[in-house]
Amino acid sequence: MFVVAEWLYLDGASRAPQPLPDNFVHAEWIALHDNPNFRGFVDFLRAQFDRIDPIDGSVPRLFRRAVALELSFFETAYTDGT
Repeated sequence: MFVVAEWLYLDGASRAPQPLPDNFVHAEWIALHDNPNFRGFVDFLRAQFDRIDPIDGSVPRLFRRAVALELSFFETAYTDGT
């Protein structure tokens, strides 16, 4: 679910401390994910997601699974492998 990743990125970037970090890569990632155009894109994705009729209850389950996978991705990326 694309909406999960983009929504989480928007949320994280919008909480970034100001001023932006000196590290160019970090500052660019924040700027990419915290601006009116990206916010509009995420709003669009969320509106599309909200249109889905969860007849069988699979949408909430899939949403939670996508969040868990995204969390696992970052936990794995930021561990030293031990």
